Amino acid sequence: NLETLRGKVFDSASDRVSELAVVLGALVGGIIEPLGLVAIIGSATLFLFRVISYTRGASTDYALFGRAERLFFIMLGLLMPSVAASTVCFIIAGIFGFVSSVQIAVNLSR
Repeated sequence: NLETLRGKVFDSASDRVSELAVVLGALVGGIIEPLGLVAIIGSATLFLFRVISYTRGASTDYALFGRAERLFFIMLGLLMPSVAASTVCFIIAGIFGFVSSVQIAVNLSR
């Protein structure tokens, strides 16, 4: 299993771009309220801390909430019958990103 810094950053950036596209599409499509943009902020914060961790040679595999958990709530939000319920799902996905970011930040500060 060969990993490079460039590959890790590219993988993480690709994830964030796809999440950004889905969240903005949901907003433009009227599926979520603007508050659902918290998902993008949480995702961007997580990307920032992952890149910092990667540049220091540290792993982020220990983060409590990974890609699968965040995407689960984003996809669930797309399937919800009401805008309010969809928005809550997107907010949860954003909070998951923030929680994982804090975990990485704490680990980096040690």
